[in-house]
Amino acid sequence: MQPIIAFDINKGGAGKSTTAFHVAHHLARDHTVLVIDLDSQAGITSRMLGKGFKVDMSTADVLLGEAQLVDAVYPRLPVLGSPSLLPSHRSLGWAAAKMQA
Repeated sequence: MQPIIAFDINKGGAGKSTTAFHVAHHLARDHTVLVIDLDSQAGITSRMLGKGFKVDMSTADVLLGEAQLVDAVYPRLPVLGSPSLLPSHRSLGWAAAKMQA
């Protein structure tokens, strides 16, 4: 089984996204890395895909069963130290509420 590293704290501004971004890029130099953005603010997604990004599928779609994980992942870019990404979207908050209902 491959190791899983998670950055989670319920306080905003603690540096989770920044830390996860840098750790993922560092590990991707020598390993296959998948970043899963589970923040409805999509901080890591925005940082990796650029401002004004648009995604066809996101973590919300996967969690709701509307997309397969393999189809929603943005593959590793051909740049050294670039991880793959399962992007987030602002609809993630709505998806979480729907899952709790």
